Amino acid sequence: FDYVISPSQWGYDSLINNGAPSERTFIVPEGVNSWQFHPYSRPFKSDQSKIRFLMVGKFENRKGYYEGLKAFALAYEKNKNIEMWTKPDMISGPKAQVGAEYVNYLRELPDLPIHTYTGLYSLNQMRRLYYGCDYFLFPSKCEGWGLPLIEAIACGIPTISCSFGGQSEFLKTIEDNFISIPYKIEDITCEIWKKSYPQKGNYWGQWASIDSVELSKILLDVCDKDYTSKALNASKIIREEFSWEKSANKLIELIFKNQ
Repeated sequence: FDYVISPSQWGYDSLINNGAPSERTFIVPEGVNSWQFHPYSRPFKSDQSKIRFLMVGKFENRKGYYEGLKAFALAYEKNKNIEMWTKPDMISGPKAQVGAEYVNYLRELPDLPIHTYTGLYSLNQMRRLYYGCDYFLFPSKCEGWGLPLIEAIACGIPTISCSFGGQSEFLKTIEDNFISIPYKIEDITCEIWKKSYPQKGNYWGQWASIDSVELSKILLDVCDKDYTSKALNASKIIREEFSWEKSANKLIELIFKNQ
């Protein structure tokens, strides 16, 4: 290849540490569609009395669903005025479906207000889904970029997120305007992940480890606070700094500079 491109400094460092040629490896951040994802038509509070949390992303260990849903279950024991929305589809071409692992895990969490959304959504439908929640929960252990996260932030949704991985590229610009999930860095031991991505030397790298008990405390804490102002500040910064137009311009500059 002529160019090896990562959307983040974290991804760049990972590539270099694993043998990518530094003279042909570059950072070009991805972006967000700020014409679609913005806070201008969003209500400041969801239309129901309950506080809604939303998780979006395919259901797998890496996305932190197990920790997020367990944290919600613990929080619900102390506050019955909360509910969880999820969109955990596995997307394959024109098909979107909820996997058996998700269905089976929900059976371990009975009698909880967890609402599941599924299907191929348009950008307008995704925006309405973001608008319908009070907090966007993103406990992902590692991302290449984190498109649902940056879309939710652009919509002005108060966000609770882990900042390890590619998402740190844009989260570091809104450091004081989102709720950070504490984490530790641990070796990847997930058997499903290891089976899906065989590696020479039997080493799969590292990702963030999140404590569900600590996360449940965060979910309870935000119920008594108003993060509207911080969320709007974050939206403004993200939409100004990470538009797709800026991403395209950086790529064009890179190509012309290195011809």
